[in-house]
Amino acid sequence: MMVTNLALRALPTAIAPKKAEEGDRCKIALQCTGQYHIMVTQEVLDEWDNSPNCVVELTASIRRKRDKTSMQLNVDLIRLIAREVKRVGMGRMPLGGIKVVGYTQMIMENHDSRVSYYAHPSFKGHEWYDWTYLHYSEDDVEGSPVDRYYPSQLLGFISVNDGPTEIVARTSSTSVAWETIEKNFFERFELSDDFSNNYVVCSVCAMVHPLCVIPDFGGGENAYMVVLPKRNWSRYFGDQIESRKRKASGVKWK
Repeated sequence: MMVTNLALRALPTAIAPKKAEEGDRCKIALQCTGQYHIMVTQEVLDEWDNSPNCVVELTASIRRKRDKTSMQLNVDLIRLIAREVKRVGMGRMPLGGIKVVGYTQMIMENHDSRVSYYAHPSFKGHEWYDWTYLHYSEDDVEGSPVDRYYPSQLLGFISVNDGPTEIVARTSSTSVAWETIEKNFFERFELSDDFSNNYVVCSVCAMVHPLCVIPDFGGGENAYMVVLPKRNWSRYFGDQIESRKRKASGVKWK
């Protein structure tokens, strides 16, 4: 996966994705909360292969020694952690295992905005998995790079073996262009079931901005709709009013 340095120009986005090969980091400040630890050994991986089940306890609750908070991690998050640990271990699992540090909340802040994302399996007794717009640079049929954007559901935030904190997400099956959302106000999409390609662990720099997503009731199990953000409503309705005026007067758009 390559993340380009092109941001959506039509949006006042807080995060500008950068090229992964540049080796620099996004110019944002990260704050992660809701920390938990997992020591993944070969035995744990074998257990997860048969039954992906993992209960963790928040680090803060362990320190308080009272009101301990235990959580059952999302099954897809466990599968992705297992895949990432195998990748990092390169087939040679250390005897003591590989450390994974996870978080249930990530706050991203720069000079003019502050965005909070949740990926919590039990926030006050309920699941809370936020949505984001992920930016990829992919090759088209001719091998030329093309920018594509995928509505994605966040599953967690993890650091493997003391590496950088990255996002864990499940993306849509197809790219959804921002221009389409601006035009239609609502845009339908489906979350992908392709674990190999659309369940990802990637840099936080791939996140463009949060999304408002609602289930597409009447659609399939993985059917959802992304809603145009409120900050863009005035422009949308203004364009609609102007369009109707032009149609009524017989004036065509140039």
